Amino acid sequence: MKVKRTVYTILLDVACCTILAGSFLYLLLQWEHFPEIVPSHYGFSGTPDRWSDKSSLLVTPLMALIIFCGITVTERFPQIWNTGVKVTEENRERVYSVLHHMISTIKFLSLVILTSISVIASLAKPIPLWFLLLSLLLLFGSMVFFLIKLLKVK
Repeated sequence: MKVKRTVYTILLDVACCTILAGSFLYLLLQWEHFPEIVPSHYGFSGTPDRWSDKSSLLVTPLMALIIFCGITVTERFPQIWNTGVKVTEENRERVYSVLHHMISTIKFLSLVILTSISVIASLAKPIPLWFLLLSLLLLFGSMVFFLIKLLKVK
């Protein structure tokens, strides 16, 4: 079964493509202005605990691209999704729609978080604690929101 794309999922895909293009464009245009040594790993407190040359800034946008492509391919095959509820002919469209929205939202949030980390690293700044907390709240909060919605439509 093919899941219908909604305005919501289309807008999120456009936003994801814009974020990906923007992150690579940012690196390209600002490359000469980045410090030669940048944070490559952050501890739980948000302070850098490992440093690398600026080529390590490419890792995060490449991870974002891989995540985007992997999730985009997965979105096209709803029959492989672990729905958590019994899918019947009567509820299939509703269940797949809610899950598609959840997957699209997680994809978008993942790209926003990874791109933000890339920008923070390029500025050689620590990651603020509020950023970590907000990222976790948005990711897990959206999952809880859509799982509650899923239980209501089953």
